[in-house]
Amino acid sequence: DTAGRAILGDTWRFTQPILVPILLGRLLLGLRISAQVGLRACEVPRRSFRTLLISSPLVTAGGLAGAILHGASGAAYAMAAGELVAVVLMWRHLRAVVAAPENAQ
Repeated sequence: DTAGRAILGDTWRFTQPILVPILLGRLLLGLRISAQVGLRACEVPRRSFRTLLISSPLVTAGGLAGAILHGASGAAYAMAAGELVAVVLMWRHLRAVVAAPENAQ
């Protein structure tokens, strides 16, 4: 709390409630992108594209709904939840591709 105030000054009180969900969302984004890169490396970009078609509206609509219902904190948590869905879907696709018999070496 003291470090946050020292770094951000008066804006710390606005930043503190959204810091955890924002950091969680960025962590999940990194996990999603790593699976997405794996899918592209396996030369199956359509799988990642399908997942993005599902998850992107979830993240956007979730952020909007969260903002309406609970302000900035609600938006940040809802967007992190959407990213979690994207992570699960992306990693499921990657596992399926890697486990496919044609990819066995």
